[in-house]
Amino acid sequence: MDTEAYEKFLGAAFRFLSFRQRSIKELREFLEKKAQKIEDGASVIPRVMDRLRELDYANDEKFAQWWISSRMGRKPKGAQLVAHELAQKGVDKEIIAAAMEAAGGQEGQIEAAKRALAPKLRIWVALPTMEQKRKLYECLGRRGFSSLVTSRVIDWATKNAYNT
Repeated sequence: MDTEAYEKFLGAAFRFLSFRQRSIKELREFLEKKAQKIEDGASVIPRVMDRLRELDYANDEKFAQWWISSRMGRKPKGAQLVAHELAQKGVDKEIIAAAMEAAGGQEGQIEAAKRALAPKLRIWVALPTMEQKRKLYECLGRRGFSSLVTSRVIDWATKNAYNT
């Protein structure tokens, strides 16, 4: 039964991974949920996790890099939001920090914020500067950008026009 359960769990893990990359915590929770339905299923989980690590499918560093790049794609998200999402997925804080730095750090965040605002700037260009700044600040805040990044991008977008 042990070998049969191992192969069944490994196959289920491969199917689970076929949709997108997963964190170690997500994989473990998935397998534990499966184990509740099968007698003695929990005993094979460590072997399955070891095999997934050996094949480099259970790798939080690669997962964090993938998650960050996917979140910085078409609709960029801020570092705070992405770090929170990764923490919820069980990724260690040091891994998150290293992956964020590898993704470009603060300068990368500024460029991502500019990309996120590009469509909005065309719409809000006719607004008074203070109204425009308020909308830009709210937009970037909802996307999880830090206040430092937000203020630098707003200054760039409004050409440092203060109180006008």
